[in-house]
Amino acid sequence: MKILILTGHFGMGHYSAAISLKQEIEGQQTKANVKIVDIIDYITPKLQFLIYSSFDFLVKKVSRLYNLVYRSTTNSDFDAITLLMNLFIGKIQTLVDENNPDIIISTLPFCSRIVSEYKTKMNHQIPLVTCITDISIHNEWISDQTDLYLVPTDTVKKHLIKNGIERKSIIISGIPVKESFKKLSINKNRCEKETKNLLIMGGGLGLIPFDDDFYKTLSQENHLKVTVITGKNKKAYHKLFGKYDNIQVVGYTDQVYQYMEEADLIISKAGGITLFETIYAQLPLLVPYPFLEQEKNNAYFIEKQGLGQIIWNDSENIAQIALDMLQDEKKLSAIQNNMKQMRDTLNSNVVLDIVSRFIKDKVVA
Repeated sequence: MKILILTGHFGMGHYSAAISLKQEIEGQQTKANVKIVDIIDYITPKLQFLIYSSFDFLVKKVSRLYNLVYRSTTNSDFDAITLLMNLFIGKIQTLVDENNPDIIISTLPFCSRIVSEYKTKMNHQIPLVTCITDISIHNEWISDQTDLYLVPTDTVKKHLIKNGIERKSIIISGIPVKESFKKLSINKNRCEKETKNLLIMGGGLGLIPFDDDFYKTLSQENHLKVTVITGKNKKAYHKLFGKYDNIQVVGYTDQVYQYMEEADLIISKAGGITLFETIYAQLPLLVPYPFLEQEKNNAYFIEKQGLGQIIWNDSENIAQIALDMLQDEKKLSAIQNNMKQMRDTLNSNVVLDIVSRFIKDKVVA
Protein backbone atom coordinates (compact mmCIF):
# COMPACT_ATOMS: atom_id res chain seq x y z
CA MET A 1 0.00 0.00 0.00
CA LYS A 2 1.44 3.34 -1.08
CA ILE A 3 0.30 6.62 0.44
CA LEU A 4 1.49 10.03 -0.73
CA ILE A 5 1.12 12.95 1.69
CA LEU A 6 1.32 16.41 0.11
CA THR A 7 2.06 19.44 2.27
CA GLY A 8 4.06 22.67 2.58
CA HIS A 9 6.11 24.73 5.03
CA PHE A 10 3.78 27.70 5.49
CA GLY A 11 4.44 27.91 9.22
CA MET A 12 5.00 24.47 10.77
CA GLY A 13 1.40 23.33 11.20
CA HIS A 14 0.76 21.78 7.78
CA TYR A 15 4.05 19.90 7.70
CA SER A 16 3.76 18.81 11.33
CA ALA A 17 0.32 17.34 10.59
CA ALA A 18 1.82 15.45 7.64
CA ILE A 19 4.54 13.96 9.83
CA SER A 20 1.98 12.94 12.45
CA LEU A 21 -0.22 11.24 9.85
CA LYS A 22 2.78 9.39 8.43
CA GLN A 23 3.73 8.23 11.92
CA GLU A 24 0.19 7.08 12.68
CA ILE A 25 -0.22 5.21 9.38
CA GLU A 26 3.13 3.45 9.70
CA GLY A 27 2.35 2.55 13.30
CA GLN A 28 -0.89 0.81 12.33
CA GLN A 29 -0.01 -0.42 8.84
CA THR A 30 3.56 -1.68 9.17
CA LYS A 31 3.97 -2.58 5.49
CA ALA A 32 2.63 0.71 4.22
CA ASN A 33 4.92 2.88 2.11
CA VAL A 34 4.25 6.48 3.15
CA LYS A 35 6.02 9.42 1.52
CA ILE A 36 5.76 13.13 2.37
CA VAL A 37 6.29 15.65 -0.44
CA ASP A 38 6.63 19.42 -0.02
CA ILE A 39 4.54 20.52 -3.00
CA ILE A 40 6.27 23.92 -3.34
CA ASP A 41 9.72 22.31 -3.37
CA TYR A 42 8.55 19.74 -5.93
CA ILE A 43 6.78 22.10 -8.32
CA THR A 44 9.05 25.16 -8.12
CA PRO A 45 12.31 24.15 -6.35
CA LYS A 46 14.15 27.30 -7.48
CA LEU A 47 11.45 29.53 -5.96
CA GLN A 48 10.97 27.59 -2.74
CA PHE A 49 13.08 29.88 -0.55
CA LEU A 50 11.53 33.03 -2.00
CA ILE A 51 7.97 31.75 -1.53
CA TYR A 52 8.45 30.61 2.06
CA SER A 53 10.51 33.61 3.16
CA SER A 54 7.89 35.93 1.64
CA PHE A 55 5.18 34.14 3.60
CA ASP A 56 7.17 34.48 6.84
CA PHE A 57 7.67 38.18 6.15
CA LEU A 58 3.96 38.66 5.45
CA VAL A 59 2.98 36.94 8.71
CA LYS A 60 5.56 38.67 10.90
CA LYS A 61 5.71 42.14 9.40
CA VAL A 62 2.53 42.75 7.39
CA SER A 63 -0.05 40.70 9.29
CA ARG A 64 -2.83 43.23 8.59
CA LEU A 65 -2.46 42.64 4.86
CA TYR A 66 -2.41 38.89 5.42
CA ASN A 67 -5.61 39.11 7.48
CA LEU A 68 -7.28 41.31 4.85
CA VAL A 69 -6.55 38.79 2.10
CA TYR A 70 -7.68 35.89 4.30
CA ARG A 71 -11.00 37.55 5.23
CA SER A 72 -11.72 38.67 1.68
CA THR A 73 -11.31 35.12 0.34
CA THR A 74 -13.15 33.24 3.08
CA ASN A 75 -16.17 32.48 0.89
CA SER A 76 -14.39 32.64 -2.47
CA ASP A 77 -14.82 29.90 -5.06
CA PHE A 78 -11.12 30.25 -6.04
CA ASP A 79 -11.75 29.98 -9.79
CA ALA A 80 -8.83 32.31 -10.56
CA ILE A 81 -6.49 30.18 -8.52
CA THR A 82 -7.76 27.06 -10.26
CA LEU A 83 -6.75 28.57 -13.60
CA LEU A 84 -3.25 29.07 -12.24
CA MET A 85 -3.16 25.46 -11.06
CA ASN A 86 -3.69 24.24 -14.61
CA LEU A 87 -0.07 25.18 -15.22
CA PHE A 88 1.04 22.54 -12.71
CA ILE A 89 -1.03 19.57 -13.87
CA GLY A 90 1.98 18.10 -15.68
CA LYS A 91 4.01 18.21 -12.47
CA ILE A 92 1.30 16.34 -10.58
CA GLN A 93 1.11 13.76 -13.35
CA THR A 94 4.87 13.19 -13.01
CA LEU A 95 4.55 12.95 -9.23
CA VAL A 96 1.80 10.36 -9.52
CA ASP A 97 3.74 8.38 -12.14
CA GLU A 98 6.87 8.37 -9.96
CA ASN A 99 5.09 7.18 -6.81
CA ASN A 100 2.01 5.30 -8.05
CA PRO A 101 0.11 5.99 -4.79
CA ASP A 102 -3.05 4.18 -3.72
CA ILE A 103 -4.16 7.27 -1.75
CA ILE A 104 -3.15 10.93 -1.71
CA ILE A 105 -3.52 12.83 1.57
CA SER A 106 -3.27 16.62 1.60
CA THR A 107 -2.61 18.83 4.64
CA LEU A 108 -2.49 22.04 2.61
CA PRO A 109 -5.39 23.71 0.73
CA PHE A 110 -3.24 24.33 -2.35
CA CYS A 111 -2.39 20.62 -2.55
CA SER A 112 -6.03 19.59 -2.33
CA ARG A 113 -7.09 21.97 -5.06
CA ILE A 114 -4.30 21.10 -7.45
CA VAL A 115 -4.84 17.34 -7.03
CA SER A 116 -8.58 17.87 -7.44
CA GLU A 117 -7.96 19.75 -10.66
CA TYR A 118 -5.61 16.98 -11.82
CA LYS A 119 -8.26 14.33 -11.13
CA THR A 120 -10.83 16.31 -13.12
CA LYS A 121 -8.60 17.04 -16.11
CA MET A 122 -7.08 13.56 -16.32
CA ASN A 123 -10.23 11.65 -15.28
CA HIS A 124 -8.19 9.97 -12.54
CA GLN A 125 -9.96 8.15 -9.70
CA ILE A 126 -7.17 8.14 -7.11
CA PRO A 127 -8.69 8.77 -3.65
CA LEU A 128 -7.94 12.22 -2.23
CA VAL A 129 -8.14 12.79 1.53
CA THR A 130 -7.99 16.40 2.74
CA CYS A 131 -6.85 16.88 6.32
CA ILE A 132 -7.98 20.33 7.46
CA THR A 133 -5.41 21.80 9.85
CA ASP A 134 -7.38 24.96 10.74
CA ILE A 135 -10.32 25.45 13.05
CA SER A 136 -11.12 28.49 10.92
CA ILE A 137 -13.94 28.07 8.42
CA HIS A 138 -12.47 28.94 5.02
CA ASN A 139 -13.53 27.73 1.58
CA GLU A 140 -9.92 27.32 0.45
CA TRP A 141 -10.11 23.80 1.92
CA ILE A 142 -13.06 22.71 -0.24
CA SER A 143 -12.30 20.96 -3.53
CA ASP A 144 -14.65 19.05 -5.82
CA GLN A 145 -12.58 15.88 -6.02
CA THR A 146 -11.83 15.38 -2.32
CA ASP A 147 -13.22 11.97 -1.33
CA LEU A 148 -12.82 12.30 2.45
CA TYR A 149 -12.33 15.22 4.81
CA LEU A 150 -10.58 14.89 8.17
CA VAL A 151 -11.77 17.86 10.23
CA PRO A 152 -10.79 19.20 13.65
CA THR A 153 -14.22 20.08 15.06
CA ASP A 154 -17.95 19.63 14.65
CA THR A 155 -18.22 23.30 13.61
CA VAL A 156 -15.97 22.69 10.60
CA LYS A 157 -17.99 19.58 9.75
CA LYS A 158 -21.23 21.59 9.76
CA HIS A 159 -19.65 24.23 7.52
CA LEU A 160 -18.65 21.59 4.97
CA ILE A 161 -22.15 20.07 5.02
CA LYS A 162 -23.61 23.55 4.49
CA ASN A 163 -21.38 23.88 1.43
CA GLY A 164 -22.61 20.65 -0.12
CA ILE A 165 -20.18 18.05 1.28
CA GLU A 166 -21.88 14.77 2.19
CA ARG A 167 -21.95 13.90 5.89
CA LYS A 168 -20.49 10.44 5.20
CA SER A 169 -17.41 12.06 3.65
CA ILE A 170 -16.38 13.83 6.87
CA ILE A 171 -14.60 12.45 9.94
CA ILE A 172 -13.99 14.53 13.07
CA SER A 173 -10.42 13.56 13.88
CA GLY A 174 -8.98 16.66 15.48
CA ILE A 175 -5.76 18.03 14.02
CA PRO A 176 -3.14 15.26 13.80
CA VAL A 177 -0.50 15.25 16.52
CA LYS A 178 2.46 12.96 17.04
CA GLU A 179 1.89 9.65 18.82
CA SER A 180 4.03 10.81 21.75
CA PHE A 181 1.27 13.26 22.72
CA LYS A 182 -1.38 10.54 22.61
CA LYS A 183 0.65 8.33 24.94
CA LEU A 184 1.22 10.93 27.66
CA SER A 185 0.54 9.88 31.23
CA ILE A 186 -1.75 12.58 32.63
CA ASN A 187 -1.57 13.39 36.34
CA LYS A 188 -5.03 14.63 37.31
CA ASN A 189 -3.63 16.32 40.43
CA ARG A 190 -0.57 17.94 38.87
CA CYS A 191 -1.88 21.47 39.41
CA GLU A 192 -2.00 20.92 43.19
CA LYS A 193 1.80 20.84 43.73
CA GLU A 194 3.54 23.77 45.43
CA THR A 195 6.05 24.56 42.68
CA LYS A 196 4.30 25.33 39.42
CA ASN A 197 5.67 24.77 35.93
CA LEU A 198 5.00 27.39 33.25
CA LEU A 199 5.76 26.59 29.62
CA ILE A 200 6.16 29.35 27.01
CA MET A 201 6.20 28.62 23.27
CA GLY A 202 6.33 30.86 20.24
CA GLY A 203 4.94 28.56 17.60
CA GLY A 204 6.50 27.30 14.37
CA LEU A 205 7.83 30.73 13.40
CA GLY A 206 9.49 31.24 16.78
CA LEU A 207 7.46 34.31 17.76
CA ILE A 208 8.28 35.28 21.38
CA PRO A 209 6.76 38.78 21.79
CA PHE A 210 7.49 39.41 25.48
CA ASP A 211 9.62 42.22 26.91
CA ASP A 212 12.19 42.14 29.73
CA ASP A 213 9.66 43.15 32.41
CA PHE A 214 7.64 40.02 31.65
CA TYR A 215 10.54 37.68 32.36
CA LYS A 216 11.75 39.75 35.30
CA THR A 217 8.34 39.38 36.96
CA LEU A 218 8.39 35.61 36.49
CA SER A 219 11.97 35.35 37.75
CA GLN A 220 10.96 36.87 41.10
CA GLU A 221 8.54 34.05 41.94
CA ASN A 222 9.97 31.57 44.44
CA HIS A 223 7.78 28.57 43.62
CA LEU A 224 7.82 28.80 39.85
CA LYS A 225 9.82 27.01 37.17
CA VAL A 226 9.62 28.49 33.67
CA THR A 227 10.61 26.81 30.41
CA VAL A 228 10.79 28.90 27.24
CA ILE A 229 10.94 27.05 23.92
CA THR A 230 12.17 29.57 21.35
CA GLY A 231 12.09 27.19 18.36
CA LYS A 232 14.19 28.58 15.51
CA ASN A 233 14.23 32.09 16.97
CA LYS A 234 17.96 32.27 17.76
CA LYS A 235 17.75 35.93 18.73
CA ALA A 236 15.24 35.18 21.51
CA TYR A 237 17.28 32.15 22.61
CA HIS A 238 20.51 34.12 23.08
CA LYS A 239 18.66 37.01 24.69
CA LEU A 240 17.18 34.81 27.43
CA PHE A 241 19.64 31.95 27.88
CA GLY A 242 21.27 31.97 31.34
CA LYS A 243 19.75 35.32 32.30
CA TYR A 244 17.37 34.11 35.04
CA ASP A 245 17.88 31.29 37.54
CA ASN A 246 14.38 29.85 37.33
CA ILE A 247 13.94 30.23 33.56
CA GLN A 248 15.18 27.41 31.33
CA VAL A 249 15.58 28.28 27.65
CA VAL A 250 15.30 25.61 24.96
CA GLY A 251 15.81 26.08 21.22
CA TYR A 252 14.31 23.79 18.61
CA THR A 253 13.30 20.46 20.15
CA ASP A 254 11.29 17.38 19.21
CA GLN A 255 10.57 16.70 22.88
CA VAL A 256 7.77 19.25 23.28
CA TYR A 257 5.45 16.53 24.57
CA GLN A 258 7.69 16.00 27.61
CA TYR A 259 7.67 19.68 28.48
CA MET A 260 3.88 19.75 28.11
CA GLU A 261 3.53 16.70 30.33
CA GLU A 262 5.42 18.47 33.12
CA ALA A 263 3.76 21.89 32.76
CA ASP A 264 0.72 23.29 34.59
CA LEU A 265 0.06 26.10 32.11
CA ILE A 266 1.28 27.07 28.65
CA ILE A 267 1.55 30.53 27.14
CA SER A 268 1.45 30.16 23.38
CA LYS A 269 0.06 31.47 20.11
CA ALA A 270 -3.28 29.95 19.14
CA GLY A 271 -2.04 27.65 16.39
CA GLY A 272 -4.15 24.62 15.48
CA ILE A 273 -1.40 22.04 16.02
CA THR A 274 -0.41 23.49 19.40
CA LEU A 275 -4.06 23.59 20.44
CA PHE A 276 -4.57 19.89 19.84
CA GLU A 277 -1.23 19.01 21.38
CA THR A 278 -2.40 20.74 24.55
CA ILE A 279 -5.75 18.95 24.36
CA TYR A 280 -3.99 15.59 24.36
CA ALA A 281 -1.67 16.80 27.15
CA GLN A 282 -4.64 18.31 29.03
CA LEU A 283 -2.56 21.44 29.48
CA PRO A 284 -4.48 24.73 30.04
CA LEU A 285 -3.75 27.52 27.54
CA LEU A 286 -3.08 31.20 28.00
CA VAL A 287 -3.08 32.92 24.61
CA PRO A 288 -1.90 36.54 24.38
CA TYR A 289 -2.99 38.88 21.61
CA PRO A 290 -3.95 36.57 18.72
CA PHE A 291 -3.35 38.60 15.57
CA LEU A 292 -3.56 36.29 12.54
CA GLU A 293 -7.11 35.64 11.37
CA GLN A 294 -6.89 31.85 11.84
CA GLU A 295 -5.48 32.33 15.32
CA LYS A 296 -8.32 34.67 16.27
CA ASN A 297 -10.82 31.99 15.23
CA ASN A 298 -8.86 29.40 17.19
CA ALA A 299 -8.91 31.72 20.19
CA TYR A 300 -12.71 32.07 19.98
CA PHE A 301 -12.91 28.29 19.95
CA ILE A 302 -10.64 28.02 23.01
CA GLU A 303 -12.85 30.45 24.92
CA LYS A 304 -16.11 28.81 23.88
CA GLN A 305 -14.93 25.31 24.79
CA GLY A 306 -13.29 26.38 28.06
CA LEU A 307 -9.81 25.24 27.06
CA GLY A 308 -7.94 28.25 28.36
CA GLN A 309 -7.91 32.03 28.63
CA ILE A 310 -7.39 34.61 25.88
CA ILE A 311 -5.77 38.00 26.42
CA TRP A 312 -7.36 40.28 23.83
CA ASN A 313 -6.18 43.62 25.22
CA ASP A 314 -2.47 44.26 24.70
CA SER A 315 -2.41 46.60 27.70
CA GLU A 316 -2.99 43.71 30.13
CA ASN A 317 -0.17 42.25 32.20
CA ILE A 318 0.51 38.78 30.76
CA ALA A 319 2.86 37.74 33.55
CA GLN A 320 0.38 38.59 36.30
CA ILE A 321 -2.49 36.87 34.53
CA ALA A 322 -0.33 33.75 34.16
CA LEU A 323 0.62 33.80 37.84
CA ASP A 324 -3.03 34.24 38.85
CA MET A 325 -4.06 31.29 36.69
CA LEU A 326 -1.34 29.09 38.18
CA GLN A 327 -2.70 29.78 41.65
CA ASP A 328 -6.29 29.07 40.63
CA GLU A 329 -6.25 25.28 40.93
CA LYS A 330 -10.02 25.03 40.52
CA LYS A 331 -9.87 26.83 37.18
CA LEU A 332 -6.95 24.75 35.92
CA SER A 333 -8.72 21.54 36.93
CA ALA A 334 -11.90 22.59 35.11
CA ILE A 335 -9.93 23.35 31.92
CA GLN A 336 -8.16 19.99 32.12
CA ASN A 337 -11.54 18.25 32.43
CA ASN A 338 -12.87 20.13 29.36
CA MET A 339 -9.80 19.06 27.40
CA LYS A 340 -10.28 15.44 28.41
CA GLN A 341 -13.90 15.51 27.30
CA MET A 342 -12.90 16.95 23.92
CA ARG A 343 -10.13 14.42 23.50
CA ASP A 344 -12.60 11.60 24.12
CA THR A 345 -14.81 12.80 21.22
CA LEU A 346 -12.06 12.50 18.59
CA ASN A 347 -12.01 9.57 16.18
CA SER A 348 -9.05 7.38 17.14
CA ASN A 349 -9.43 5.02 14.15
CA VAL A 350 -8.74 7.47 11.33
CA VAL A 351 -6.13 5.30 9.62
CA LEU A 352 -8.40 2.25 9.70
CA ASP A 353 -11.28 4.32 8.31
CA ILE A 354 -9.16 5.62 5.43
CA VAL A 355 -7.78 2.21 4.54
CA SER A 356 -11.13 0.41 4.79
CA ARG A 357 -12.81 2.98 2.55
CA PHE A 358 -10.27 3.10 -0.24
CA ILE A 359 -7.89 0.13 -0.10
CA LYS A 360 -9.90 -3.04 -0.44
CA ASP A 361 -7.86 -6.25 -0.06
CA LYS A 362 -4.75 -4.20 0.81
CA VAL A 363 -5.18 -3.87 4.56
CA VAL A 364 -1.90 -4.98 6.08
CA ALA A 365 -0.72 -5.19 9.68
